Amino acid sequence: MCGLIALISKSTKPLTHTALELFINSLTVGVLRGKDSTGLFIITTEGNVHTLKLAANSAHFLEHHKTKEFFTLHSDNILAIVGHNRAATKGKVSDETAHPFIHNNTVLVHNGTLWNHKALADVVVDSEAICQAISKTSYKDTLPKLDGAFALIWYDAENKEILVTRNDERSLWIFETQEFDYLCSELNMGNWLLSRTYKFQKEPVGKYFKELSVYKWNLSELYKGYDICHSYTEYKKDFFFPKNTQRYTAGFGNMIKKLPQNDRLLKNCSIQRNELVQVYIISVDIISDEQVKITGYHSKYPTIMFVYYLKVPKDEVESLMLQETIVGTAFGGKDDGEIIYLHKPITKTITGINNIPVLIDNHSTCYKCGVPITEDDDKQVFVKVKQNESKIMCPDCVETIPQLKEKYVYVQ
Repeated sequence: MCGLIALISKSTKPLTHTALELFINSLTVGVLRGKDSTGLFIITTEGNVHTLKLAANSAHFLEHHKTKEFFTLHSDNILAIVGHNRAATKGKVSDETAHPFIHNNTVLVHNGTLWNHKALADVVVDSEAICQAISKTSYKDTLPKLDGAFALIWYDAENKEILVTRNDERSLWIFETQEFDYLCSELNMGNWLLSRTYKFQKEPVGKYFKELSVYKWNLSELYKGYDICHSYTEYKKDFFFPKNTQRYTAGFGNMIKKLPQNDRLLKNCSIQRNELVQVYIISVDIISDEQVKITGYHSKYPTIMFVYYLKVPKDEVESLMLQETIVGTAFGGKDDGEIIYLHKPITKTITGINNIPVLIDNHSTCYKCGVPITEDDDKQVFVKVKQNESKIMCPDCVETIPQLKEKYVYVQ
């Protein structure tokens, strides 16, 4: 995953130094989403664009003499500023592969990974391919062709417009203040950084962008804010785990402990056998034909390695690599190596209005009223996560809590 950050003025006046402090703090914290490279672009009051990018994490980037000279030169004339923290997927780590990318009149940053980017442009980095395709044709022609995960912020220098879009595989939030609009990849990060930098009488509420819609800010009419200028459908090859997914225990020898039901798999970990666990994917390694090893971590147990061995057809491996998280059932552990082994259940997943995925089965019910939860409730339920346990509130119960609906409503 990568991190996106942006501040867009609500008037023809440049962003204040306090607003730029918010941006710098956001870029610093954004290293948690991407440490391989850092970059930014600014739009001046005249509508001109200036960029800077380096193959360095955000702390080193902000301390670099080029960055200090950049802000000294431009800090009093910035109408909008967009930043990117890169976690490299396609292409090596270098100054050239860092974001933003520029092609003709288009400047673009991207969070996500595509697997069909060669169909857009013959370049190494998928994000650069998006930039080239938009500049050569149009975003209306390009966006439906994107196959993968994406959240995009770009500037059309010819028409002097800032544009934003995403699909449901990447989040992007917006906080509206009287002075500026603040965009970031994570809600909690945005809440914390805003409250740390400003003292609002009423805290701005973060809302996430509606997927497959294009939001536009016109530089000559920033006082009007944004509007939705276009909606589209995406070409998408969904990844489904094959029904013949298998557990791979051969070759582990005595490493995996066959423990009784409800016994902990590791001494200092409360995860039990047959417990569902959602982990963040670190790597996907092909170990033989149609067999992959997935390694991940859990936010509650960052020092423990979670490992899957799955049988996946070759043509589906790349789609698997696009996923940020995966859910599996714990079935074995290795104490001396702090490893828990999992296998993927055949089950269903829906997403809450707060953008959190949750597993459901035929026994899933609302934790407030007890009605069954089905796939038809996708993007209508509220998912509550506490102590590694997910609870689901049904759409009818969500309707009874106006504050909840207001907080997680799509920005229109």
